[in-house]
Amino acid sequence: MSDNKKISQKRKLETAEDVSLNIKEQNQKKNPNKKKGDQAVVDEFEKNENFEEEEGSELEFEDCEDDIDDEYVDEKTYKKIMQGNFQEDEEEWEDDGDDDDDENEEIGNEEEKQDINAKKRNKKNKNQKVEFIDVQQKPFMGTEKNLEEDEILDFDNKAYEMLHRANTEWPCLSCDFVTGEPHNINNPGFQEMKKYPYDVYVVAGTQSKQQNFIYLMRWSKLHKTKYDDDSDYQDDDEDDINNDDEPELALQSIQIKDPVNRIRAMQNSPLVAYWTENGDVTIADLSSRYDILNQWDPKILASKPKNNPKDKVFTKTFHNQVEGFALDWSPIKPGRLASGSCDGKIFIYNAKNFAFNDWERDQHPYVYHEGSVEDLQFSPVEEYSLASCSTDGTIRVVDLRVGNKKQAQLLVKAHECDVNVISWNHKNPFLIASGADDGCFKVWDLRYPDTAFTEIQYHQEPITSIQWQPNEESVLSVTSADNRLTIWDFSVENDENVEDYGEEIPDQLMFVHQGQQDMKELRYHPKYYEMIVSTAADGFHIFKPALNDEEENEKEKEDLENEDLSKIPKIKESDLNAYLAKMSLN
Repeated sequence: MSDNKKISQKRKLETAEDVSLNIKEQNQKKNPNKKKGDQAVVDEFEKNENFEEEEGSELEFEDCEDDIDDEYVDEKTYKKIMQGNFQEDEEEWEDDGDDDDDENEEIGNEEEKQDINAKKRNKKNKNQKVEFIDVQQKPFMGTEKNLEEDEILDFDNKAYEMLHRANTEWPCLSCDFVTGEPHNINNPGFQEMKKYPYDVYVVAGTQSKQQNFIYLMRWSKLHKTKYDDDSDYQDDDEDDINNDDEPELALQSIQIKDPVNRIRAMQNSPLVAYWTENGDVTIADLSSRYDILNQWDPKILASKPKNNPKDKVFTKTFHNQVEGFALDWSPIKPGRLASGSCDGKIFIYNAKNFAFNDWERDQHPYVYHEGSVEDLQFSPVEEYSLASCSTDGTIRVVDLRVGNKKQAQLLVKAHECDVNVISWNHKNPFLIASGADDGCFKVWDLRYPDTAFTEIQYHQEPITSIQWQPNEESVLSVTSADNRLTIWDFSVENDENVEDYGEEIPDQLMFVHQGQQDMKELRYHPKYYEMIVSTAADGFHIFKPALNDEEENEKEKEDLENEDLSKIPKIKESDLNAYLAKMSLN
C-alpha cells in the first residue's frame, strides 16, 4: 500500500457507538442493587429508518435534555440513621441505650414488652436497607477510555446555551455552513445575532460504501436549551419566544458516486466545492435546492413534481490522479478556489464570469511540498496569499502572483510529524494555528516563524480540525480523534478566586465538548455568535457553549435590586413634613 493510500485510509469514518457527556462518580460496591435506569445515558443516536430521498424529506432532530433521577438518602437522614434515629411514614423509633439495658427494663405487661422488641427489630432491619451513597461531581478532563469502572459520563445542561443533535441516514466526514446573503462578521457587538430561534443552512458530504449524497439541510426553530431542566427560567427568557417549539430539519439530497472527503461553501453563496475519494474536485451550484429550503413548506413540497428541471444542480468536475482533503474558498476574491491532494499538488480554480456558471483550473499546479497537502487556507486580507500544511511537517505561504510554482515565499517548520490542519485568524492576519498528528496544536506569528507563539499538548490523539472564532482574535476551537472538542481563549489569565484544579486544566481552556463518536470536523457559523457545528460518525451536534454568563448575571442583579426596593418602607407625606420640621434650624 502506498503512503498516499495510508494517509487517506487513516482519516475515514469508523463504526459509531453511543457515548455520553461529563462525569458522575458512583460507588457501585456500596449499592449493588442500583438499577440501570438510574444511570443517565444522555446521547442516544438512532439510525433514521424512515429516511426518504425525496425532496424536502425530514430527518430526526433532537434537542438535548437532562433526565436524571437519582433517589439517594441525603446526608442528614444518613446521620440520623447512624445515631439510631430514623423516621418513616410519620412513625419514629428511638434507641435510648444498649440492647442489654432495654432487656432489663421492668415492663408490667408482657405483650407490651414483645411489641417494643418487635419495633426495635423492625427499626434495625430498616437501618440495614438504607445506605448513604457518596456522589461526587467534578470536571472530567479525559476521554471515555480514562473512565474507571465506577464512573459514567454525564453533562450539565446549563453548560450549553444551546445544544441540539441531528442524524442523517449516512455519516458525514465534512460539513460547512451555507450563507445565502452578505453578512458583516466585523460587527463587534453581534447583538442581532443572539436572538432565538436560530435558522441555519448546512451542507455536508457522506462517507458510505453503499450510497453517497450531498446533503443541503435547513435547521430551523433552534431554541435555547440552557434552562430546559429549570422550570424557574423556562418562561422568563425574553430572547427566546415560543421556546417550546420542536426544532425542524428539512433536507435536499443530491446523489453522487463516491464518498466525500471535504466540502466547503463559498461565502454569501450556495456554491459548494467538494473532494471525493476517487480524486475528483467538483464545484456545484445548489441555488435551486437552497431556494426550495428557503421557501420550505411541507404542503408545497408534497405537491411539486419530483423531476422538476428547475431544481437541477449544475456541476463542474476536475479530475486528479489521487484523492485529497485540502480545500478552501478565498474570502477576498469571489469565485477563487484552491485544492491540495495527497501527491503534494496544489491547484487554483477561478470562475470565468460573475454568474459563476463556468470554471477553469490553472494548467500547472504548485509543487513546493515534499508530502501530502493536508489543508490550506487563503489569507483573510491578502487576495493572493495562500497557506498550506503537509505531512512533511511544514506550513508554507505562497504569493500567487509569483511565477515560480516550485518554491514558497515563507517556510515554517511547524511540527515533527504530519500537520493535519491549519486556520488563518480573520481578526489578526499574522496568526495561523496548526494541528498535528501527535495531538499537539500551535499558534504561529508569521512575522516570527522560527518559534511558535503558543504550543499546547493536551489532546491524546491526532488533531482533526481547527478553526479560529470569526469575530474573536484570541478564541480557537479544536477537534481531535480522542472525541473531544475544546475551546481555548489565549487572552485569559489565571484567576486566583476560581477553584484550582491543578495542571489538569490549563488556564486557557474554556470548554470541552464530548458525546460524539469518531469526531471529524467543526465549523463556526460566520454570522451567529459562538455557534458551532461538529460532525462525527454518529451525527451532528450544533451548539453554543455558555461561556458568557452576562445575561444571567444581569438578571440576578436586576432581581436583587427589585428585592431591595421592595424592602424600603413607604413614608407618608405628613410624617416626612413633621420630620423635616423637627430638623429645621428655626
